[in-house]
Amino acid sequence: MRPFDDLFGDGQTKGVNFSLSVTIEMARRMLATACDSDERARAATSLDAALWSLGERESDPARLEEAVTAFRAALEEWPRERAPKGGAVQKAHSITEGAEKFALTAVAR
Repeated sequence: MRPFDDLFGDGQTKGVNFSLSVTIEMARRMLATACDSDERARAATSLDAALWSLGERESDPARLEEAVTAFRAALEEWPRERAPKGGAVQKAHSITEGAEKFALTAVAR
């Protein structure tokens, strides 16, 4: 993943949109060729990060919407107990569970 990380870093720190576009395509390829759920989850989080970074710079929300879809795919591939400790996916699971508990409590009232 070194080339991906290098290009993503250029896109993030130097503002190179082309580099982010390349990382998006790389992540899509990684997602399409992933062999197991861990590879799919890693590819989906990479796709999410690249889409989100580029989408923040654009006026069209399409990339941001696609980033959310990619992140949801990562959540499905990495259940909470298998997600990397302290990572964004594990934190998202915690937030989701908290929101579900809050919604159930509100409905019960």
